[in-house]
Order: sequence, then structure tokens, then C-alpha cells
Amino acid sequence: MSQIVTAIFDGNVFRPDTPLNLEPDKRYVIKIEAEARGEGIPFEIDGEVVQLNPNSAEGKAVQRLENIDFEDDRQWITEGEIGTEIDVNAINQRLKERGDKIQVSFTDSPPGES
Repeated sequence: MSQIVTAIFDGNVFRPDTPLNLEPDKRYVIKIEAEARGEGIPFEIDGEVVQLNPNSAEGKAVQRLENIDFEDDRQWITEGEIGTEIDVNAINQRLKERGDKIQVSFTDSPPGES
């Protein structure tokens, strides 16, 4: 398991900015890098940390990941079968409850078909 978190060092201990889902009294390896102020959200790709714009689609996706309970598949996996009816109202209600401003709609035919 690997996570990237930001934390404040108070002179004695690191205090994470967000709650961590870690086992207490277990040893962890921590890689320490100074945060680049105002440059974005730190994100590690192939061992290199890049700064994501917090307003970009990628930056917003990473911010949403911080709140996902990966043990609960319903929060991050959507499955369906071809031909299964989709309840657009239920989807839009769930988006509204999550605080998203987007609403989805579907047509009877895929784009390009009449």
C-alpha cells in the first residue's frame, strides 16, 4: 500500500492534514519532501513527485481519492451489463448528495445513431 499525504511537522511529530486509515503501532516508511508552496497537489508518478493543479481534472480526482474508503467498492466501482436499464434520477440524486454540481442525462440511442 502506498499513499501520498501532506503533513505539518510541529518540531516533534508529523501531523497529517487528513485522517489516515493506518494500523496503530505498526512501523511505516515515510519519504519526506518539502511541499512546493502554491504549486499544486503532490502526486507521485514512477517514483517522481509532480505538482498537480488543484483545479485540473487530475487534481480534483486526487482530492476525491483522499475521502474514498477503498474497502467499500460502491464508492469507486460502477458495474453494469449491456441492456440493463439505468436509473438516471438515482445517479443524479447520488451526485447531488456527494456535493457534485454535474447532472447526467442519457438518450435512447448512442451518438451517431438515429
